[in-house]
Amino acid sequence: MEYDSETGIFRWRLRLSNRVQIGDFAGCLVPTGYISCNIDGKPYKAHRLAWLYVYGNLPNEQIDHINGCRSDNRIVNLRQANNAENQQNRLAQKNNTSGFLGVCPFPNNKWRAQIRVNGKNFHLGLYKTKDLAFEAYQDAKKNLHTFNPEIRNTP
Repeated sequence: MEYDSETGIFRWRLRLSNRVQIGDFAGCLVPTGYISCNIDGKPYKAHRLAWLYVYGNLPNEQIDHINGCRSDNRIVNLRQANNAENQQNRLAQKNNTSGFLGVCPFPNNKWRAQIRVNGKNFHLGLYKTKDLAFEAYQDAKKNLHTFNPEIRNTP
């Protein structure tokens, strides 16, 4: 395979079977949103291969996609991160009922703001609106999530 660091795309350099043409896209999108490439029958995540191609070694830690797009394997979008750092760059989960990261409903028509830092949850307060709770979360994120203090987007 060959890797284009500007596009993040792997392409086949050799024709290894009748189904593969030289220049074809190498890899496939898997249900988790990552690109996976098979080498000698073993699956590898393309972002880890990209790191190997550019830096000459597999990363010691996790690879964080800076923009949050798991299929964007441009080298400028990749950085090494430990698990706690990588978790600072996540979106709200699909089952999030508030629509805001770090905000969940609380009894008596209140909204709870919370943030997780190094495996510990911190309660940031109860608020009358989810917008106020999200503001509290954003302020805390700027101070506590030093690896990735910005929120990319919300669902």
